Amino acid sequence: MAALPRESSPSAARAIILLIGMIALLPSLLCHLPFRDASPASERIGSLSITQTSEQIFLVPRSPPFLEPMEAIVLFISVIGIWGVVKGHRAFIDGYILLLGAFVISEMTHVLVAFIDRRAWIARTLSDAWGRAYESDPVMIRILEMEFSCTGFSTPLDRSVILPDLPLSALTDLRTCQDVITDVFGTKLWRWGSSVMLIKFTQVIVMIGVLCAVFFYLSRGNTDGADLPTHNDIEKANQCPTYEEATGTEKEGEGEEEEKDVVSSI
Repeated sequence: MAALPRESSPSAARAIILLIGMIALLPSLLCHLPFRDASPASERIGSLSITQTSEQIFLVPRSPPFLEPMEAIVLFISVIGIWGVVKGHRAFIDGYILLLGAFVISEMTHVLVAFIDRRAWIARTLSDAWGRAYESDPVMIRILEMEFSCTGFSTPLDRSVILPDLPLSALTDLRTCQDVITDVFGTKLWRWGSSVMLIKFTQVIVMIGVLCAVFFYLSRGNTDGADLPTHNDIEKANQCPTYEEATGTEKEGEGEEEEKDVVSSI
């Protein structure tokens, strides 16, 4: 029997898949690392997550919530595919393909909804950033309210820092900060969010394409729906034949013994 190609070894496929999974996680990890920004306070709200020390400002970009578990889901699905290859079960491979299809459709739906509902996404993202800054760094909220002559986020009472210090007569002249923050930072925030979504979505699509190519290569010889070759089958196929099997000496010896038995019986 002809030896199967060594590139189709399950261990090689597993190594390729794990490497792709780790590469897919890198942009997500880098995206959550803090970086320094010395820009004025009015420019920092676009970073979405704000922390401040006595000497410097740290910004932590955050991706849209539905993208945060993306890598974990892809890796979980990939484990199913790896298990199917290692154990030689075609059912796991079929399940893997179905899960990938459902995952891609779900992510495409999320991205399309985010692009269609642009203003709502910007308002929701800025509100989350405002809330985090209000809890961790009220001074930042005070600076923004004073700089833009506004109070609160969606209403004057919504997470306002300067409101208790203002006279009642001043409230009629102040507007809420949501509209002004959206006008100033909405376009910049949308560009940043769109770039993150596009990079992550492209990353997942490329990784899924490579994984599908690996599994297609492994199963291309199994068009009848049979299980993929197991690790033991591949090892047996790659073993070198013995001298007797290669030359047929053993079979000729057996033929001579049978001929002698026939002669002796006569």
